[in-house]
Amino acid sequence: MGVYQVGIGAFPPRDQDPKSLIPMTWIGEFWRLPVMFLPLLCYVVIPGLAVLTIVSLRRRQFAAAGITAGCTSIALLFMMAFSPDYMVWLLD
Repeated sequence: MGVYQVGIGAFPPRDQDPKSLIPMTWIGEFWRLPVMFLPLLCYVVIPGLAVLTIVSLRRRQFAAAGITAGCTSIALLFMMAFSPDYMVWLLD
């Protein structure tokens, strides 16, 4: 989408407005709905997976608990650390 080009100053930052990016020009407003529901789904699924990890540890299923905890941690990291102000940008 040209993020690198905007980062080095080749194009103005307004080129990253969500209304001018390809999904909005191809599909229109329908593109925003699944993208907006994904973080809400993560807020429900991540605590559920954390509980599933604890249940797996109590049942002594260490491999399953480790895989579930690792994947949950990666999802939580991406949800919290790598997407600050994502909804503000999307709803602009």
